[in-house]
Amino acid sequence: MSKQLAKDLSNLVETELLKGALPVRDGTRINIGSYSIKPTDEGYSVMSYKEKCIVAVTYSKVAALATAKLLAKNSSNKTLESVQQLDRVVAKHHTDCQFYKHTLKVATNPVTLDTTATRYDISKRTELEARDRLKSFIF
Repeated sequence: MSKQLAKDLSNLVETELLKGALPVRDGTRINIGSYSIKPTDEGYSVMSYKEKCIVAVTYSKVAALATAKLLAKNSSNKTLESVQQLDRVVAKHHTDCQFYKHTLKVATNPVTLDTTATRYDISKRTELEARDRLKSFIF
């Protein structure tokens, strides 16, 4: 019984890997199908092994995973554009949150502190919502 179960599990994993559905970590890279995600100074690059070139550069790892997964499934350009748009939202609001955190540390004016805290909350929520939408492309 256990040998059959092990064989079934092995077949499932192999067929899913061939389809590109499961990511495989290889050192600093993550491979999905014929695409590889590598961290860079600017964010993450998605490289195609077939075309031997970088097909996308993203700010967040979630967007890189979503892009590679969609490319492995041959999804439409419109879907890829929405992933890129969500990644730009994540990048903008993440940067804004860093600025607001710094302002909260150095500001002394109570009006500035209150305004900045509100802006931080809005940006953080928007960033998290965009990340959640990107995760929906992965799962």
